Amino acid sequence: TAIMGPSGSGKSTLMHCLAGLDSISGGEVFLGDTALSSLGDKALTQLRRDEVGFIFQSFNLFPHLTVAENQTAWDYLQNIAGSFDGVIFDDGEGNVRLKVDRWTDPRVLFTPETINPEGFSYSFTDLTTRYNQITVSFNNKDRGWEQSRRKIPTDTQIPTDPYYLENGLVPFDMVAVGCITESEALRRAKARILTSNNETTIVSFTTTRLGLVLDPLEIVYISDPTMGWGVTGRVESISGNVIQLRDEITVASYPTYTKMYIQTETGVGYHTDVVLQSPKQLLVVGDVNFLNDNHPENAQFSLALYELGQKEPKPFRITSIEPLDGYDLFRITALEVYKAKYAVVGSDL
Repeated sequence: TAIMGPSGSGKSTLMHCLAGLDSISGGEVFLGDTALSSLGDKALTQLRRDEVGFIFQSFNLFPHLTVAENQTAWDYLQNIAGSFDGVIFDDGEGNVRLKVDRWTDPRVLFTPETINPEGFSYSFTDLTTRYNQITVSFNNKDRGWEQSRRKIPTDTQIPTDPYYLENGLVPFDMVAVGCITESEALRRAKARILTSNNETTIVSFTTTRLGLVLDPLEIVYISDPTMGWGVTGRVESISGNVIQLRDEITVASYPTYTKMYIQTETGVGYHTDVVLQSPKQLLVVGDVNFLNDNHPENAQFSLALYELGQKEPKPFRITSIEPLDGYDLFRITALEVYKAKYAVVGSDL
């Protein structure tokens, strides 16, 4: 049953009376066989708890509950965070944390050697979510704090927009929560357009207890040779600036110059002057950082070997961490990161 009527006609008042939230000035309200006017506050509370469900127009918070316990407050915070591509999460230590969409150097490099044998699984975002024209609303301080709306690209710009030419018009309305200037509202809208059109690959995989160190929205590197994202392997030993590899890497001739990403104990090392001297030996040339880094035993690495069609690892942002098998395994889902967008719209999104 739907109760319909114009604003101010009494729909909310009627619903409040039917649920026992408001007292009536005349007549009687029955819920089943129970006359609500005959019940005291305690009995009404029990009746509402057991017999009535509520979806409020406004957020109704319970001050005696924590944010995590107060589901409506939690949803409210998530909605605000989501408006600027952030997320609220419980860190497991009693703290509620906020992460927003900004570039941070990845701490973890995932390669086929670090995940379960089924490997990486990929899917792609739907074309209907690849927005190419956004109408953004914001409270405009320059116009007496009234709500203003701006469109990007404009109707005159959209016919030549590359995203429009690729997918046709995909419009979207968004509210820039907390935004009070036109430039900031347009910046957020532009960030959403760049994100939705360039961050389109979704990866999922299962890994071991390495998943324990990850946080929601954390950026990691994915190196998958089947996608052309680097030649991968594990280190057998390191002596000074010489790396012995566990498995052979075959190229047309040696030595071959390459770039290397390698897992360290504090993050992912990146070295631009590396020589593959033989199938199982790498030489890192003139890089003091490599000598100062501590590498875990059998560290995973990725090499950019363009002659083999293999490029650098691709950054992905963690969207889901699902523990499996008593926290011995973790199912990870992540969305690709378009790093170039931060140079266009800034890192403080």
